[in-house]
Amino acid sequence: MKGGKVDTRELIKLLDSGKTQSEIASYFKVSKAAISKRVKKLIEKGIIKLSETATHDMRILKMGNYKVYRLT
Repeated sequence: MKGGKVDTRELIKLLDSGKTQSEIASYFKVSKAAISKRVKKLIEKGIIKLSETATHDMRILKMGNYKVYRLT
């Protein structure tokens, strides 16, 4: 994927598949902030919604907080 271009349809697919914003930023070769702004706009437009926020035990899964987005 070419750096700096974020395809909205691809972004939605990646979010729907459970990818994190950090993973998506790496995929598109853009900053996490750029993805965060795009996600906020999609939420404001009602295209996606935040369906769940979960916290995992970092000692077991080596993960922190993550958000799950779903198409509306």
